[in-house]
Amino acid sequence: MLSRTLFLGYAAAWLVAPGAAEALTPEQWREDIQFLAHELPRLHKNAFFKTSRTDFEAGVRKIVGSLPAASDLQIQSALVKLVASLGDGHTGINALRGGPVYPIAFRVFPDGLYVVGTAPDQTDSLGARLIAINQTPAAEVRARLQAYGSRENEASAMAELPGWMNVADVLKAEEITDGGPAEFRLQRQGPLYSLKLTPAERVRLLIAAEGAKRPLYLSRRGEAYKDYWYEYLPEGKTLYIQYNACRNMKEQPFSAFVAEAMGVADGNGARKFVVDLRANGGGDSRVVGPLIGALKQRRAAVYGLVGRNTFSSGFWAAQDLKRKLGAVLVGEAMGQKPNSYGEVRRFKLPHSGLVVRYSTQYWRLVKGSDPAQVEPDVRIDLQPADFPASRDPVMEYVLAH
Repeated sequence: MLSRTLFLGYAAAWLVAPGAAEALTPEQWREDIQFLAHELPRLHKNAFFKTSRTDFEAGVRKIVGSLPAASDLQIQSALVKLVASLGDGHTGINALRGGPVYPIAFRVFPDGLYVVGTAPDQTDSLGARLIAINQTPAAEVRARLQAYGSRENEASAMAELPGWMNVADVLKAEEITDGGPAEFRLQRQGPLYSLKLTPAERVRLLIAAEGAKRPLYLSRRGEAYKDYWYEYLPEGKTLYIQYNACRNMKEQPFSAFVAEAMGVADGNGARKFVVDLRANGGGDSRVVGPLIGALKQRRAAVYGLVGRNTFSSGFWAAQDLKRKLGAVLVGEAMGQKPNSYGEVRRFKLPHSGLVVRYSTQYWRLVKGSDPAQVEPDVRIDLQPADFPASRDPVMEYVLAH
């Protein structure tokens, strides 16, 4: 599993940074780098399916050669990009996730980066286009930070980039900011303007003004986050299920949740079932089984909502809906290649304690070819204006059909 850390939007979400690696001596870093360079190729199912061993080893030598002048921050940045260069969305390292973040979040659109999350007093900037951070143009920011993601496919690249764009240490490592207050230059239907933002350990982001109506898929983001929940929509005789992670919640196992949801659907004569997988970054592919079984027993239309953040076991859940139930998939292309690596295991670097994820299995969905991504049956892309307007064109399509 590899969860997409910044699926947006947020209704009212807290971003809290975990602990960072301790400062190390150059010799300790050298040992950590060499340990990673030896163990990752040894343990991964096929580490060099995309990047050659020669290029990987050259990257290792470059990082080691930067010692002792390189700072801890620069070393961690280089390690993230080195592991990401393997091109496996399930393989990565947990560096640079431990510091403050700026109170702003972005989403990638074809014509640029747009604001989809802000501090409570700056929601007027929702839907604004990023022009620059300090003196660095948005296009250059995007180009530099794209190297931090695995780029398993184009959808994956668009999903991963926002997770790095407000991390103070990342922007500092790329010399876009100095790690302190920064100027985010924006434009929304008028002249350019700037937000002076200061990073913090704990940041609250909104995708709409306080109290504003939000689309259904974001309606419960301000509550204690749930891996799955449902709501019956009487106007369309539709049962909506948001399935955010493929795991059992302690307070209610997924099988019990499905039984409860189906009881509500049957009691109201539901004719349509919607399973929203747009925030599902994975977990255990077996968990979805009770839902597949329950829907198979009911003669009703089934829709799966998918997008760039539908990944790993979330991706396979979408495939189960389509292959076993004939569900119509609606939304964006998914962030996982249909033929890809997975089944994650982990090891720690001895001195820094940084955790490295790696794949141990190869999964093939498509035989005879190797497509980059899976397109939905009905392609509907979100637009920048959908966020300030609190619209969800994907769900609108499903309810209209």
